[in-house]
Amino acid sequence: MNSRLKPAALLAGLIVAWNGWVMAGPALENELWRAGFDPATGAIVSLAASNGVPGAAMTELLSSGPAGIVVYDVARGLACRPGDPACRVVEISPGPGAVRLVQEIDTGKETLTLTADFRLNGGEIEWRASIRGEGRGNRSLRVWLELPLPEGWELWVQPMPGTIKIDRCTEPFSYWYVRAPEGYDKLDNQYPRHDLSIPQVSLIRKDLDLGITVAHPVDGRMPSSGFVGDRPAGKPLALQAVTALVGLRGKQPLEVSGYLVAHRGCYRPGLEWVLDKWPEYFLPEEGIYRRGGIYSTGYPGMGAADEQGAWNYRHSLELGAYFMEIHMHFPWYGLYFPGEEDPALWSDVHRVERGTALDSTLSVEKISRLMNNLAEAGFHTFYYYAINDGYPPEAEKRWPEAVASWPRGKVQLSGWRGGGIEYRSMNPDTAFSFGRDLVRQADGILEKVHPLAGLFFDTVHHNDLDFAHDDGTTLVYLDGQSVPAYSINFGYDFFLRYLSQRLHERGQHLFINGPAAVRNALGVDAVMLEGQGYILEAAYEFEHNRFLTCMTRPLYWLFPARPTLRREVMLQRCLLYGGFPTAPHSVRTDRYDDRRFALDKELWEPYLPLYESLRGRVLCFEPDPVSVPWGYRAEVFTLPDGRYAATLINEGSSVFEQANGGPLEVGLRLARPVSSIRLVTPLDHEGTSLEAEQGPAGGLRVRIPDFRGAAVLFLTPE
Repeated sequence: MNSRLKPAALLAGLIVAWNGWVMAGPALENELWRAGFDPATGAIVSLAASNGVPGAAMTELLSSGPAGIVVYDVARGLACRPGDPACRVVEISPGPGAVRLVQEIDTGKETLTLTADFRLNGGEIEWRASIRGEGRGNRSLRVWLELPLPEGWELWVQPMPGTIKIDRCTEPFSYWYVRAPEGYDKLDNQYPRHDLSIPQVSLIRKDLDLGITVAHPVDGRMPSSGFVGDRPAGKPLALQAVTALVGLRGKQPLEVSGYLVAHRGCYRPGLEWVLDKWPEYFLPEEGIYRRGGIYSTGYPGMGAADEQGAWNYRHSLELGAYFMEIHMHFPWYGLYFPGEEDPALWSDVHRVERGTALDSTLSVEKISRLMNNLAEAGFHTFYYYAINDGYPPEAEKRWPEAVASWPRGKVQLSGWRGGGIEYRSMNPDTAFSFGRDLVRQADGILEKVHPLAGLFFDTVHHNDLDFAHDDGTTLVYLDGQSVPAYSINFGYDFFLRYLSQRLHERGQHLFINGPAAVRNALGVDAVMLEGQGYILEAAYEFEHNRFLTCMTRPLYWLFPARPTLRREVMLQRCLLYGGFPTAPHSVRTDRYDDRRFALDKELWEPYLPLYESLRGRVLCFEPDPVSVPWGYRAEVFTLPDGRYAATLINEGSSVFEQANGGPLEVGLRLARPVSSIRLVTPLDHEGTSLEAEQGPAGGLRVRIPDFRGAAVLFLTPE
């Protein structure tokens, strides 16, 4: 993006102005940014940006106060800002394409040295802060870039379907990319909390077609980070890009970083910048698109004597559910491929809970025969794997030093309960025996189970704090002390790299469940969104966040099996995000039988061709490509053949009922001229040609006369 921009130019001695003051100081400038610093305080007192469109003017952002890096001493509850008496500028100087700021911060007990580097690179300003102490033990800190929210702008954060006007944003807020469990960081719990899957928020001025994305590094080693809207005493509401649960460990420095990115006036170019910056966290191995079918689950015995397995096998074939997760073939969570000391694979504890007898005859050979039978029938099968849970009697015997704990030695639970037993939370770091055994298990699966489409890596979202171990980064202020801990989230880093590399070398794929943050999707090829589909907006937040981790990769939906839920709403939302649904029988309950499946099949089958037509879709990053009336939802993708696809839903209506209200008018603003438009619905797979009219601001307007619940517009560029 913006690859033709001139290199950043440093203007030493530029005259900058803010709040009626005029002063000389170091500054940065290129075609997209101009930033001026106060040499006396180190604050950023002028910050102007352009969207890069030829002829666009610079717009000043700091109308209500200066910006700068803030260091918060957790023990004292004191935030030190540029210009505070405790902060003294030692040096502020230009460098090659950068400004360096050195400050001394007097905490009352220790003097900290903050070194901050600001660099321009095309459309981004990168800032890096390094903090050093005098080596007097551990000290818990938080660090953030503080940016007063400019009046007249709008704020976009991922869980919201739209933006909010900053002028109306009077209450504090917090959105967290990675966050600690409640109770371990006051800042995390100070305001209502929301989760982000991508570490960015965007400030938007649509009238100027200008957007500013504030971002953390996707791959940053952060136990807790996010974006807080706070109102410091006597100051306007400010956006704080926060790194928390960190600090100083003796003379070891604390290093944090972040970005400001200028772009067109929509959040989508900001998402594209993140994708271009860290592609390995978003782009799948393209062979995943050749693995077909909607999602289902399978079990040992499928197609044979096992009643449950045979039922699922038959109905999966009937519905074409060929993307299969194999489950219930291991003894307990934590052991997915027993070693030589374990004579055979045996059934999972799930089956004990249902009263099904254990099958002690399961083996690698039997599992492989199952995989081969499924492959011959057309299934792409993924073997279950996880790294967080431990069955207590065995975990404490096999890997006792890897069992995680809460403070004061309290046993930490993983959240899974099987057979009436609360499972232990395990630390998967390969420095410990459990992590090393997980590597052995993964190697055994890949070497000895055939044919295999890949691994299904479950629950890739834990961010508990383990106080029995130390990751070298995390510090928690607890009982008046800065206590080292291990952020379990870090445990995924090794396994994502290791598993994806080994699988991709074999033409196989990594399929994961529910990454809470895109940092937990490194090298991943497909994502499952588990257990949602409700109408509540809280579920919408969850779904939209997971969808954004799948801007360029397949998304699979695991629907709850309870028949009381509005199941067509789930199918509609799946279409909105360009995902693949679950076969309705995938999670079977006692109330689910052949009659219920027949009813669901009548609902599922009309939708299935629409999902297939979106295979390989990528989120459209063009600014504001679609608009629909209130009550409708829409998304726009680009397809592998170059066409656009606009998905449209209205959860208040069904494709099987009369149209709800009058014609639907869809506004489109696309970068490429469109030569033809075709409307496809669950009840009309061939489609109908539509004509477009010129809409406002040079866009297109398309009328759909009889809209029922869900549809896709396929638009062919000239």
